[in-house]
Amino acid sequence: MHNKNNKAEETLKECGAILTGHFVLDEMKHGDTWFEKKNLYSNSVVFENLCREMARSISLKISKIDVVAGPASNSVVLDRMACLLGEIYHKVVVSLSIEKDGTGRHPFRRSFDKDLAGKKVLVMDDVVLTGELVRQLIKATIHSKGQMAGVAVICNRGDVTSQNLYA
Repeated sequence: MHNKNNKAEETLKECGAILTGHFVLDEMKHGDTWFEKKNLYSNSVVFENLCREMARSISLKISKIDVVAGPASNSVVLDRMACLLGEIYHKVVVSLSIEKDGTGRHPFRRSFDKDLAGKKVLVMDDVVLTGELVRQLIKATIHSKGQMAGVAVICNRGDVTSQNLYA
């Protein structure tokens, strides 16, 4: 498994998605590595291969997913993951995105919460630093009576663990 992660990291470096240098991160933290998702998304071959590998890995761990939910800014990832998981599960997997409201929270809007009741939900984000947005997505899913199936991220910059997310 470790070799797969090294291969994925090398691929992301080659397409310019992982940059090294000096970067000012969220909350004025500093780091020597930056994940430039724009460079990943603009390389359709690398992006497709990454999504396929993630979908395959997810499907080996989770037997059924009905909905892939995440922030609206990541709709390209959510849509692709829903499509690929749908192919694997031989069913329609819905992609739902949330937008930040005036309070800084990310509730489901436009009656999406009604679409989650009783459904197995995969919460997804591209880059996680503190896990706060993912925690909000989990809470919104549970509040909407959705069943949490799991969480998937492309890049975990903050060493966020499942214990951090469900605290």
